[in-house]
Amino acid sequence: PKSMAAIEPVQLLSLEIARRALSDAGYATREFDRASTSVIFGAEGGNDLAGALGFRVLYKQLVGEVPSELDACLPQHTEDTFPGVLANVIAGRIANRLDLGGFNYTVDAACASSLYAVKLACDELWSFRSEAMLAGGISRPDCHYTQVGFSQLQALSPTGCCAPFDERADGLVVGEGAGILVLKRLDDALRNQDTIHALIKGIGLSNDMRGNLLAPDSEGQV
Repeated sequence: PKSMAAIEPVQLLSLEIARRALSDAGYATREFDRASTSVIFGAEGGNDLAGALGFRVLYKQLVGEVPSELDACLPQHTEDTFPGVLANVIAGRIANRLDLGGFNYTVDAACASSLYAVKLACDELWSFRSEAMLAGGISRPDCHYTQVGFSQLQALSPTGCCAPFDERADGLVVGEGAGILVLKRLDDALRNQDTIHALIKGIGLSNDMRGNLLAPDSEGQV
């Protein structure tokens, strides 16, 4: 409990949805091959907790001792804060707390992060390097820097209306959410009598080519 304030909420939310996903797959009480279950999670680095901790260090470096009023507003550095703000620990915390012995890592492919995680997870299953995969992603873009950055790019919709593929579109609306899939080869899932929601028949990756760095390129997407 003492560690909670030092852990970025995306890590705790990701851990919770991973637990729910395994339960939905049928493993709330049944055992499974934990040693060969791996985790790939899509997420971005940077958050307000990390920013506040960095501000504390930077203030002392540039200005001097932190005033008591400001010190009371800032999070304290503890042994939990460093792993608590690292994006790569999202997948690691899931594997650690759910006792999963396969590999784990976090990927950042911007808006495509969760789909990249699913593609990489499928590759692992097709190559028989893992018996099961937890793959998904989380976006909780409450970081002040993210909002300011999008605003400086004039990318945010001033009307707050999301209208993809519409001539009335005037920018993006930043969403948030979390999702995760428990993936297995179909024969294994049938043999294990798992709950099966869908079958992935194919998946591919795209490229934004040499156009605008932050905008999709139709040729690259095709």
